[in-house]
Amino acid sequence: MPEQRVIVTSLKHLPEAAAEAAVESPVTIVIGEVVSLTDRLLRADHDGQIVASTS
Repeated sequence: MPEQRVIVTSLKHLPEAAAEAAVESPVTIVIGEVVSLTDRLLRADHDGQIVASTS
């Protein structure tokens, strides 16, 4: 999806990261170990853009 954005953050920082990135619906939130695959999946797809990454 050309408008897809990815924000990788902790649950603790999620509200601030979402506000900073001006996130609007629709949204998919992924929680857990699968998040560690983000870089691999984006390389395979090339449509997503990481706009914020915090820990």
